[in-house]
Amino acid sequence: MTTESGAPGGDEAVERRLSSPSPGLVQDAAQIDGDLVILGAGGKMGPTLAMMARRALDEAGRREVVVHAVSRWSDAEVRERLESAGVSTVVADLASPGVESQLPDGGHVVFMVGAKFGVTGQEYRAWLTNAALPHTVTQRYPDADLRPVHRQRLPVDRSALTRTE
Repeated sequence: MTTESGAPGGDEAVERRLSSPSPGLVQDAAQIDGDLVILGAGGKMGPTLAMMARRALDEAGRREVVVHAVSRWSDAEVRERLESAGVSTVVADLASPGVESQLPDGGHVVFMVGAKFGVTGQEYRAWLTNAALPHTVTQRYPDADLRPVHRQRLPVDRSALTRTE
């Protein structure tokens, strides 16, 4: 359903349009090796990104590649919607000690976690989320194609990171 202006009408139509993969993304999805892990997938953009990834992989004929959406999942409805779209949801608090053992394997990781607002008086939360957690993620996924989400897509330089055993 669309409105007179051609805009999608209703939440489902908007979500369907926003999660439609471009032909280029479908081509890229055809080449993916390993599962996709989206960390922080329960936020504002995560559910749509996870659905878009699943749709791109399906259109590319790559149904065997799993899209893992990781979050605390405080909104059960969003989690159920992703599951019904073929996305595997993983419940994990990324700030918890030892969370690495709860995270699924993946050849590609999208890092959508960040703390910017609402930390007054709890500044340690911003440090934990924006500094310590990325280190934990790179330790858990040392060989993965890791893509932090920000305004510009830049290659990840791991030369400064060291792996501790």
